[in-house]
Amino acid sequence: MYERERERERNNPVLNRAFTLVEMLIVVVIIGILSAAILPKLTGYMARTRDLQRHMDLRNIATAIELYQSNKGKLPEIYDKNNKVTSAFG
Repeated sequence: MYERERERERNNPVLNRAFTLVEMLIVVVIIGILSAAILPKLTGYMARTRDLQRHMDLRNIATAIELYQSNKGKLPEIYDKNNKVTSAFG
């Protein structure tokens, strides 16, 4: 009886579809190598994106100052921590 079951297991491809431990370890190592190769590139893209956002923020601040000057006829004043005017932009 056991021989019939073993023969059925050998002939049934569904029952033989398992990954071995070595195959799983190889996949994990390959994923680790690929992630180690891609991670520095991703951090470089993130830094460039951050720098681009900073550049756009500075451009927006400059535009706001120019709009203030065109509306008020003078540049905005700069205040220190004691709420006193220290100087103007111009």
